[in-house]
Amino acid sequence: MRSELTIIATFALALTLAVGLATTTAAQDDQPPEPAPPEDPDQLLVLPDVADDIDAYLHLPPPRPAGGIRQLAASDRQACVLLQNGLVECWPIDETFDTFVAPPNELFAAIAVGRDHACGLDPTSRPICWGDNRYGQLDAPNEILLDIAAGDHHSCGIDVTGEIHCWGQLDAAHRNPPSGPFDKISAGADRTCVAGPWEPSRCFGGHTAPDEPFDEYVHLLETSSNVVCALDLSNRPICRLDPMPRPFEPPSPLAADIAVGSGFMCTLEPSGALRCAGPDAPALPPSPPISQIIDAGEQTLCAVTVLNELKCWDGDDSLFEDQ
Repeated sequence: MRSELTIIATFALALTLAVGLATTTAAQDDQPPEPAPPEDPDQLLVLPDVADDIDAYLHLPPPRPAGGIRQLAASDRQACVLLQNGLVECWPIDETFDTFVAPPNELFAAIAVGRDHACGLDPTSRPICWGDNRYGQLDAPNEILLDIAAGDHHSCGIDVTGEIHCWGQLDAAHRNPPSGPFDKISAGADRTCVAGPWEPSRCFGGHTAPDEPFDEYVHLLETSSNVVCALDLSNRPICRLDPMPRPFEPPSPLAADIAVGSGFMCTLEPSGALRCAGPDAPALPPSPPISQIIDAGEQTLCAVTVLNELKCWDGDDSLFEDQ
């Protein structure tokens, strides 16, 4: 034991002498220790180069509607779904849309989505609108409507007699719409199209002259600023593209649903496969998800998949980070 204590004491004495010698040497030199070289400011914060993919850092995960879907309505800034229970859920799909307004907590029978506003038909088939009102988009008439559609800054509906009512930012054509009776209506940007069982389909407003795109009965009608498409009684898509209007070849011979935007149209095949055609078609992934319903804005396609997720794409990429 005594030998071990002697060894420990000897080690402690040597350590004390070493520290003292170092202190004495520094004092004799009378020089402060040399400072470390300054850090390179460019190295203080290293960020990944995301200039070409900044949207991927801004986009949100895809929403998942809370129930079965009856209807999907989309624009370039927002998308809404009408659930089987009559409630409506909406999401902004453009991160610059800072004036987004959630739908009222009421029951609806149908919905339509514009650029900055949306409308729905309540259980009595009267319109209720929410969102931006700069052009009177919320000033819906107290009418019973059978169908409703929304463009960028206007909305129109068809009443029980088949006549058209429009509100919001209206040009001369929308203030004096064609006389029906009509039973189907669709709007895109500043144009509206209608169809009926006895009248030929008609489009009015916008930058093109009113036209009659189809001379046959159709059971689904969709339009944008320059494309109008329909499904005939055999579920065959038929399309016209302004300004001529010239025929527009759909991407599928048969469709369960269709959606049109500026310079493109998309089909949802009976199998759930998505197909798009046109010079400005959105950039779909190599294997688009199997879907149950679709709708489009001027540059955006949205779909509700069989997994009940909302997916949207524009001309460059998907609008949600995991697509």
